[in-house]
Amino acid sequence: MAERCVIEDIGADPAVDLLDAMGSPEAREALERLSVKPGGPASWENAEAAQSTLFDLGIEGTGGL
Repeated sequence: MAERCVIEDIGADPAVDLLDAMGSPEAREALERLSVKPGGPASWENAEAAQSTLFDLGIEGTGGL
């Protein structure tokens, strides 16, 4: 659900924070999917937020940091 909120830009920042806090492999995979830009499922701004979270986690996202 958090991933969908980021895609639809409905409470995207708290949703990215939730995915970060969850810390599960599935949450990290969702952040990686959301970090892809351009052409990813999230808006440009939300993709950047997902990339930033991945960077903070020490995980290089697929969006090409």
